Order: sequence, then structure tokens, then C-alpha cells
Amino acid sequence: MKRLLLKTLLFLSLLLFIGVVALWVLSYRRIDSISRYPYFPATREYCQEAVRSSAGRLWVSSNRFSIADNGLAARMAKDSSEGGYDNAWSHELFGDRIYPDDARWWERAGPYVRTWRGLSPGMGGTGSVSSGYAVAVPYWNLAVVALLLPGTLLVRRLRSRRSRHMAEVLGLCVECGYDLRESGGRCPECGTTVAHAAATG
Repeated sequence: MKRLLLKTLLFLSLLLFIGVVALWVLSYRRIDSISRYPYFPATREYCQEAVRSSAGRLWVSSNRFSIADNGLAARMAKDSSEGGYDNAWSHELFGDRIYPDDARWWERAGPYVRTWRGLSPGMGGTGSVSSGYAVAVPYWNLAVVALLLPGTLLVRRLRSRRSRHMAEVLGLCVECGYDLRESGGRCPECGTTVAHAAATG
């Protein structure tokens, strides 16, 4: 059962790695976006939420605007009741890459995290407040995480193979390390069958 679970996790890790690499390559050709733009009349909040793949990284962002202008809030509530603001997630494609112009060099090199809150009169009228966050993770970070399990298993297997080889060369049991140079075809310590007799000397 344990071996089956390990094989399943290994398969899923490799599958995740392949998916990450595919998205990584595509992110330099286009922007894939899964987004929604709902409006909530009860709280007078307009939201812009998205998960995007662009410029070698995966983006998650959310921006919320409180609508202070009564006239605008009434129009948005009417449009929302008529299906003008969709609460469902939808897939969109864009041709241009996105990246903030004021991004610092370490934000371009690694994970990018920003939060904000401030007045936004241009969106919801005087007194409107905008708040949100943006998180971006480079695909190479995700690829490394996806390879952690396969890489760990590969290193363990190589070390085990090397240890078994050295044990055979030195005439030791490959399981417990008992000296087999004066023993027969079975280890007297753990009972492991010796594949071939070790050289004496």
C-alpha cells in the first residue's frame, strides 16, 4: 500500500511538472486569464479577481472598489440584476504580456507580492476606496517544487545502489552490513541470501 501511494505521488509530481513547463512556455506567447468581475449591490462593492499566466509566472490578483457615488451604485445594481456583472469565472486570452512598470529587480527575479488600499475616485466617485493584492510566482519556482519528490527518490536510489555495491565489494551484507567473508550463502545476522560469495582477503 505504501509503495502504491508513493508511485501515485511520483506520477502526480511528474504530471504537475509537465503541466508547469507547458504553461511556462505558453506564458511567453500569450496571457491566459481566468477571471470574474462581480458587483455586490448589498455592500456596493465591485470586484476584479483573476488568475493569470504571463511572462514566465503565475499571477493571482484581487481588486475591490467600494462605490461611493449613489447614482453610479444604482446603475451598477441595475446592470447587475440584468446580468451585466458576471459572478462566474471565465477564460480569456490576451496578446500582450503584463508586468508592473515599477517592479523592483528582486520582484522580477522571484515571487512578487503586493497589497494596496487607498482612495479611488476615478472608479467609484469621491470617497471610493480601492483595496487588493497581487501575488506572482515564477514558473521555475513551481517546477522545482514539482521535482522535489522525484529528485529525492532519485538521490535515495542512487545512494542505495552505491551503498549496496560498496557492501558487495567489501564482502558485507547489503542489508545489515554484517561481515560475510567467513559466512556461507546466507547472512547469519539478518538472514539475507547472498547473491554471490564475497572474495576472501
